Amino acid sequence: MDRSPSPSPSSSPASSLTTAAVVGLGTMGTGIAEVLARAGREVIGIDISEVATAQAVASLEARARARGAPREHSSPNSSGPDLLARFRTFTGPAGRPRPTRTS
Repeated sequence: MDRSPSPSPSSSPASSLTTAAVVGLGTMGTGIAEVLARAGREVIGIDISEVATAQAVASLEARARARGAPREHSSPNSSGPDLLARFRTFTGPAGRPRPTRTS
């Protein structure tokens, strides 16, 4: 049986990922969304709860303000306003999301 090895995640360039969706904007989902946005990715946050999406936006805004001071290891993509511009949220039942915040 001839099996070709499947490509490992490290063999594909990370820069090819431009947009990511995070489903569930609780504590973990919001943190994952922040990491992706700070890495320069466009992030679409999806949750069935408008309260959760509002809390995720508020959390990212607070974190962006708290990290406003430049750091040695921060990239140009990680600044507060740019980070928030890359984060969009949607709510609603699966398959019929509605935008809850536009940047």
